[in-house]
Amino acid sequence: MHINQTLPLIGGGSYLLLPVNGSWNAKYGGTGSSNNSNNVNGDDFKFGGSDLLAPAENGNYKIEIDFQRGKFTVTKL
Repeated sequence: MHINQTLPLIGGGSYLLLPVNGSWNAKYGGTGSSNNSNNVNGDDFKFGGSDLLAPAENGNYKIEIDFQRGKFTVTKL
């Protein structure tokens, strides 16, 4: 499954991928052992992963998520 979503992100903040609205049990995040260790422009992700670091600049971003490959990309709009 491939999802494209446009969201406002707070520069330097953290976020997670929640495919089930409001469910923290179904979260996806970074593959690193610590929070915010991902490449902000895109990286690998996994079920139950760590918090993802947002790009440094506030703004609207397109986040493309590929659940089959376990990869995401972030592009500033």
